[in-house]
Amino acid sequence: KSRIAELIKEEEISGLERSIKKAELAKEDLEKRIIELTSEIINQRKTKSILEDELINNKDYRALRRVEESIANLKVELKEIKFTKNKFDDELKKVIKNINEIKASNIELDEVEELSNKLEEYSKVGLKEGLEIEIDSFIKVRDGLKSNYLSEKTRAEIEKEKKQEDKKVLYKKITDLEKKKLDYDAKVIKLIDEIQSTFKRASKTVEPKILCEMLTITDEAWKNAVEGYLNTQRFYILVAPEDFDLAQKAYEKAKKEYNIHSIGLINIGGLEEFDNPKENSLATMVTSKSIWARRFVNKLLNKVILCEKGEELKKHKCSITKDCMLYQNNVVRAINPEIYKKPYIGEDAYKIQLVQAKKDLIEVEEELKDIETQIDGYENSIKLLENEAIVFIKHNLDIVPKYIKSVDKLKALENDKVAYTKNNSLI
Repeated sequence: KSRIAELIKEEEISGLERSIKKAELAKEDLEKRIIELTSEIINQRKTKSILEDELINNKDYRALRRVEESIANLKVELKEIKFTKNKFDDELKKVIKNINEIKASNIELDEVEELSNKLEEYSKVGLKEGLEIEIDSFIKVRDGLKSNYLSEKTRAEIEKEKKQEDKKVLYKKITDLEKKKLDYDAKVIKLIDEIQSTFKRASKTVEPKILCEMLTITDEAWKNAVEGYLNTQRFYILVAPEDFDLAQKAYEKAKKEYNIHSIGLINIGGLEEFDNPKENSLATMVTSKSIWARRFVNKLLNKVILCEKGEELKKHKCSITKDCMLYQNNVVRAINPEIYKKPYIGEDAYKIQLVQAKKDLIEVEEELKDIETQIDGYENSIKLLENEAIVFIKHNLDIVPKYIKSVDKLKALENDKVAYTKNNSLI
C-alpha cells in the first residue's frame, strides 16, 4: 500500500511539471506578440504624425476643422435656444388658446382679432414687425377691462349680500305671518314691549293693542282707501283710559333710551261723541268690537266723505274715492300705493301679507340667481383676462427669428462640411 501511494504521488508531480512547462512556453509566445504589437503601434503613430503634418498644411482641411468647430459650438448654442423656444411655443399656445376663448366669449376686445393674425404670422415666419405694439395695445385694453369686471364683480357681491339679508328677513317674516303675527316696524314692537313691562311692574294684566288689529273693513272695495288714508295711524297704540298716563311714562322712557318716536299713543278719554260713524263717511267702512277703537277711528274718518267719481271730490272739504284719490285742504293727490299694498286691517290681513311675503321671497331668490350668474360671468371674464403668458411672449419676441437664423446657419455649415469632405485632396 505504501508503494502504491508513492507511485500516485510521483504521477501528480509529473503532471504539474508538464503544466508549468506548457505555461512557460505560452508566456514566451505572448511576450513576443507584445513586442510585435508595440512596434506596429510606433509605426502607426509615425504614419499618423506624417499625415497630420501634411493635413495641417492643407487649406481645405483647415477650413473643414473650422467648420466642424463652428458646428459643434452652434449645436451647443442651438440647444439652449431650443430650450427657450420650446417654452416660448408652449406659452404661445396658451396665448392663442386664450385669445380664441376671449373671441368666443362675450368680452368686447377689438384688439384680439389683429393680435391673433399677427401671432399666427409670427409663429410661422418669425416676422415681429408691429407685433410688440399690438401686444402693448392688447395688454392695456385688457387690463382696463379686467379692472372694470373686478369693479362690477365687487358691486354684484355687495348686492348679493343685501339680497341674502333680504332673504333672511323674508324667511323670518313668513315664519311670523304663519303664526298670524303681522310685520310691524321694530320700533312699534319695542314700544309695545316697554309699555307691557311697565304695566307688569304696576301689577296690571292688561295688554296694549295696535289699532289696526282691532279694526275690520266692512266693504272690501274701500279697503285700500281706509288703509291708505290711515297710513301710519294704523300703528297707533291703544290702552284703556285709566292706563294712559302710565303708558305715556313708558313712552317717554323709551324715547330717551331707544330714540323711539312718531308712534301715536291714543288717549281714548272724552271721545263718547264718536260712538257712531257719520253717514257717507269713510268711517262707515270700518268697524270694531272695541268701543274705544271704534270711537277713535270714527273721530279720524267721519270727516272723510266717500265719492264714487273724482269730479265729486272738490265738493267736500275732505273726500276720497275707492281708487285712493284724496282731496283735502283744497289739494287733490293720489295716495302712494306702497302704503296700502301691505294691508294691516282685518283678520285676513296676515294672509294677504303672507302671500305677498312668499311672492317677494320668490322674486328675491330669482334676483339672487341672476346676481350669482352675473358674478360667475365676471369671474370667468376676469380669469380669461388674467392670462400672463402674453407678457412672456412680449419679452421673448427675438427667440423665433433667432432660432430660425441658427437653424439656417447650421444647415449651411453642414453643407460646407459635406463639400469639404468630398474633396479628393482630403481623401
